[in-house]
Amino acid sequence: MRYIASIALLAAGCFDFSLFDNLPSGDGSGPPRDLAVTASDGGGDGPRPSADLTMPGWVALQQPTGTTLRSVSSADGKSVFVVGDGGYVTHSDDGGDHWLSTNVAAVGFRSVWAASATTAFLAGDGAQLYRTDNAGMLYGPVVFGVAITDNLVTVTGTSMNDIWVAGDGGTLLHFDGVSWKKPMTPFGNDMLSAGCAPAAQSIALVDVVGNSFAYVGGNWYVANCATNTPLNSISCPSSKPAWTVGINGVACTAKDMTVATWNVVDVGATGTLNGVSIAPGGTIVIVGDGGTIVRSTDGSKFTGEKSNTTKNLLAVWGNDTREFAVGESGIILRHQ
Repeated sequence: MRYIASIALLAAGCFDFSLFDNLPSGDGSGPPRDLAVTASDGGGDGPRPSADLTMPGWVALQQPTGTTLRSVSSADGKSVFVVGDGGYVTHSDDGGDHWLSTNVAAVGFRSVWAASATTAFLAGDGAQLYRTDNAGMLYGPVVFGVAITDNLVTVTGTSMNDIWVAGDGGTLLHFDGVSWKKPMTPFGNDMLSAGCAPAAQSIALVDVVGNSFAYVGGNWYVANCATNTPLNSISCPSSKPAWTVGINGVACTAKDMTVATWNVVDVGATGTLNGVSIAPGGTIVIVGDGGTIVRSTDGSKFTGEKSNTTKNLLAVWGNDTREFAVGESGIILRHQ
């Protein structure tokens, strides 16, 4: 009912967007944002139901869009955020059974990071970063206070006072709980492709020529996974080895991101790998073109899984009980 009521107010033109300025920021802190810009279900009459999900394995969830979806994130496996081209955003508050969709802005979103069940950050083209503090009912642009113009390709963090944004041209910004700053970096104009936050005040990034950059303990460490091989995704939980994946089935891992060379691992895939997720319990899930999904519980033996799609899967998120993969033509898969 909360979806229908809010949408009705919007349709009637009587929703007070100024209320967004006073919304709580998850834990009462976080970077400032501008006026909220949109909240709707994309023309429907409330949250859309997914398919009848009774079979184990990967199941496609019903979505009313053909938009390419590029990133998925959740803080708890229940409140799930998905973003894609054309400013498309969809959110589920029941683990994927129902979704509420909207077009937030006329930009393509490349990455989403769920800071909590209610707060998420969306990074995209044109140096745009958007934020919601009420589980996707309203979104507003974040004000950086520093000049940037490059497309943003990743957003990640460990708390509302430790948020990283990176993008084309070597762009990197960090929010420390007070303001956004541009840290000194070793990668110049490198085309960054993905990032993760292994610990507070730390960031790990990969680029399109096979390099990784880790900021740990106030120092930068540069390493190589596969020379001149574009890397598309990286996952680096604090207590587990980090993993990165890219084209030609390349997958690399490192227990310590301060090392100069990552270990290349054969995961049994030869095509382009686009996303990797590591659950708290250690399960690794990798997705790629043609509906590729491989899984490992120990980081050495990988097994292919049936995705029931030939669409390119571009991102994956998972915890110890639930996983989501997204990709072309609006596909959202859930593993159960």
